[in-house]
Amino acid sequence: MEIEPLATAEYGCQHFLRFSGREHEDLLAALDFLRNVKSENKTKLVGDRFGVYGIELGAYSALKAAGPDNQVKVLVLDSVPRSSSELLNSAVTTCTGINNRLLNYLSGPATRIYMLGAFDQTNACEIAQSLKDQRVLLLSGADAGYLISSTASLKSCFPNQSNVEIRTDLPLSGLNLPSATGEQGEGYDRIVIDYFDRYLR
Repeated sequence: MEIEPLATAEYGCQHFLRFSGREHEDLLAALDFLRNVKSENKTKLVGDRFGVYGIELGAYSALKAAGPDNQVKVLVLDSVPRSSSELLNSAVTTCTGINNRLLNYLSGPATRIYMLGAFDQTNACEIAQSLKDQRVLLLSGADAGYLISSTASLKSCFPNQSNVEIRTDLPLSGLNLPSATGEQGEGYDRIVIDYFDRYLR
């Protein structure tokens, strides 16, 4: 399952307008739906192990969903922000074209009010510390800016670091995959597919 990024210069502000603060709940609901999918003769069509792939907001949401859902066994997380607040500040800067400390300071309370308190600012490292035995692949690339360092720093947060692999040296991240050449896209996809193939079979 894949969830998309929030806001980048490439995607613009349309993703920011869809930011709800509850994306992980959407993912959990989708997984519940898949568990109940059956064939005409009532045979389950989906196994009991899930792999989730997410970029930016999708990666943060996948991380949050992996805690309450113990059937999420494999995570491929591309360009993970340190927190939803960091992501919000980046989105505000992208959408307004202004990188202003006061604007960023006000955006947090304004978002919490707009979302009726649903805006969760939990640090990604805290979420990672609560996970157990998931296999995790952390990805990022030269086009991801500040998300390269936030993704790299996340590895040390997982309790079982031997289950975590990291590739932050990619020529591009999933953020700009839609505009990649066929060869670049295929190379990126192969990394993700091979990881799922290795740990979900």
